[in-house]
Amino acid sequence: MRGCARAVRSRIEYRFLANSGLIVAARVVTAGLSLATIPVLVSAIGVAGYGTWEAVLALASVASVFQGAVSGTLVWRVSEAYGRGDTPEIRRLIRLGASASWVLFVLLWPVAWFLREPAVHFLRVSTESREPVSLMFAIVAALTLLGGLSETLEAVVSGCQRAAS
Repeated sequence: MRGCARAVRSRIEYRFLANSGLIVAARVVTAGLSLATIPVLVSAIGVAGYGTWEAVLALASVASVFQGAVSGTLVWRVSEAYGRGDTPEIRRLIRLGASASWVLFVLLWPVAWFLREPAVHFLRVSTESREPVSLMFAIVAALTLLGGLSETLEAVVSGCQRAAS
């Protein structure tokens, strides 16, 4: 029986190791693509346009602050549940984290939509660019908030990996 349990544990550890490798690879590719797109964006929209784009991204990313609390709590609670071998609790936490991400989206995206014009005014965007930039702000805020779903899954994996090590 111990041999079977050891084999199952070894398989799980291998899967977590493989998943960690994929996460690192995805982050490296994302960083590489980000670096590669900078010259393309600057040549297409100019330095001022690129500055506006970055300012919109920075302001819209404020919406992700709330997701950090959800992710941090999930890592902690999942690692406890994984350590106890409580699979139903891990599944419940996944549902809870995903639900919290959806609730944050439903509550905060309308706020971002409502604040899109004041945000563009705050960033001092030129008059001719205000309309597309305000729409861009709302879209970036929505995508940032929806990214909370992937952060939830990452927190679950991280919690399991911390308990396994």
